[in-house]
Amino acid sequence: LLLYIMSYVNKRKFYRMLISAASCAVIANIIFMLYQVKMVRPDIVGNDIFDIWVRWLYSMDPTALNCFPSIHSVVGTMMVIGGLNNDKVLFPKWLSVLSVIFGVGCALSTVFIKQHYFIDMVVGAIIAIVVYTIVFLIDKKICKKKN
Repeated sequence: LLLYIMSYVNKRKFYRMLISAASCAVIANIIFMLYQVKMVRPDIVGNDIFDIWVRWLYSMDPTALNCFPSIHSVVGTMMVIGGLNNDKVLFPKWLSVLSVIFGVGCALSTVFIKQHYFIDMVVGAIIAIVVYTIVFLIDKKICKKKN
C-alpha cells in the first residue's frame, strides 16, 4: 500500500524504493543459495487462536530454511524509509507515523514468532539501508547530469 501511495506522491522516491527492494531481494536470494540457515522453531502446544495461527504459519514453511537475511526486515526498512521526509501536504504526518510503526512491526514480528533470528533482521535492515543509499546517490548523480 505504501508503494502505491508513494507512486502518486513522490515518483522519484517510489522508483528508488522499488529498485532498492528488488535489488535487496536479489542480494538476499544470492545469500540464500550460498549460505542456507535453518530456523529452530519451538513446538506449539496450546490451542488458543494465536497458537493455531502460528502453527498455520509454520505449516507454510515447514523446512524453515533461508532465514538470513530477513526479506521481511528489508520490506519493513523500506516502509520506514518511505515514511520519512515526505511532502506534508501530499503525504500526511499520520501516514508517515503509520508506515514507520508497520515497518518496524513487520521486522520485529518475524523474530517474535520465530521466523527469523535477531541477526537476520539486523542484516536485512543494513542491506536495505546500504542499497537504498547507493540507489539514492546514483539517482542524485543522474539528476545532476540532466540539469
